[in-house]
Amino acid sequence: MGAKKKKGGGGMPVKSRSESSLRCRQCDSRINDFGGCDGCGRALDTEELALGVRPAVNNSESNFAVRFTSPTLRIIVGPAKTEYYLHKEILISKSPYFSALLSSSFVGIEVASGTVTLNTGVDTDDAFQMLVEYLYHSNYNPPGEAGRDSDCLLHVGVYVLAERLCMEDLKSLAFRKLFKELARVELYMSGAQLLSSTVAQLAETLYENTPSPHPQSCDDGMSTGGPSQEGPVSPGPNHVKTGVPEDERRDKMRTLVARYAASKLVQMTKDPSFMAAVRNSGEFAEDLILATARGGDIEFDELERL
Repeated sequence: MGAKKKKGGGGMPVKSRSESSLRCRQCDSRINDFGGCDGCGRALDTEELALGVRPAVNNSESNFAVRFTSPTLRIIVGPAKTEYYLHKEILISKSPYFSALLSSSFVGIEVASGTVTLNTGVDTDDAFQMLVEYLYHSNYNPPGEAGRDSDCLLHVGVYVLAERLCMEDLKSLAFRKLFKELARVELYMSGAQLLSSTVAQLAETLYENTPSPHPQSCDDGMSTGGPSQEGPVSPGPNHVKTGVPEDERRDKMRTLVARYAASKLVQMTKDPSFMAAVRNSGEFAEDLILATARGGDIEFDELERL
């Protein structure tokens, strides 16, 4: 029995993309409902968009479940070489990094082998597990038994991983989660605070893996952030955002951690690990001075303004 035709507004039968003969120009595989190739993962190019070949929206085939019909990519993460098998369409839709990698006209070793290795210092199993949860649910939740300080470290770990993979929405989510965790400590746990050693770890992770606001601290502005030399180029940790005022260039998670540390500075300075973090990062020291000069304490109703 033949497939039923969908009805358009005028009652004429309309072919869905899965019924059409649209094929990829690179490998001749089918173009799916998300505007990507089922074979090589390539996204539609400008010319194809101009010809009207666009992803389907708001129809029965462009729902969440359709993404699970796309091919998977094998991703090997961290020193333990944990393997994940994630759907290409979801990676492409949520991460510009993977979109560039899988949609490039140059078929590199990752696309050819169907395997990507992530093995930099920020590619940790704990953070990547949260990233996987975010990919499929647009949210993530730390393990319940981890504890307050561990949760804060995890949020920052997710943040720097999202920075590496160009996932701005995930960065914003991790920032909000850390802010709310700090607010919970300040507002509802009288006398409690993060361990000074935890704050030192937060600062070290952030200042080593997020963009500097200072043009003079940048070498070439870019680093090969890809999983291998064939991968896409992404901003390195010293990449500088230019063309905007310095205050606006400052990373908001750095600012949050520096302001929290400044609000507890007397206690923090008694911890050798915290003082080592200050000595090791001139930019952290600078942000501490700025935060102290501006009053130090964080008003926890200012989430949108931080």
